Amino acid sequence: MAYNVSNWGFISAGQTITGLGFYINGGANMGAQFAQALPENPGGLITITNEGSGYGEDGSFWYQFDLTNQGLDTEYSLNGGGLS
Repeated sequence: MAYNVSNWGFISAGQTITGLGFYINGGANMGAQFAQALPENPGGLITITNEGSGYGEDGSFWYQFDLTNQGLDTEYSLNGGGLS
């Protein structure tokens, strides 16, 4: 299953956001997932590191990653999907 969420967030030039998390299908464990943040403005250059996943105290399954903008200020979309 692929996911593409436009205008998911904003990141400033040089900024790093750590532990950025998301749920899929109400917190279901969807197995291994690839996730990336794609810049939506000219000059944005985003890298993803430290992908992880786990269960919350309520039993929901979450995915997370860190992102760093090595370019200009930009809005970004969340894109990815399952590995099979």
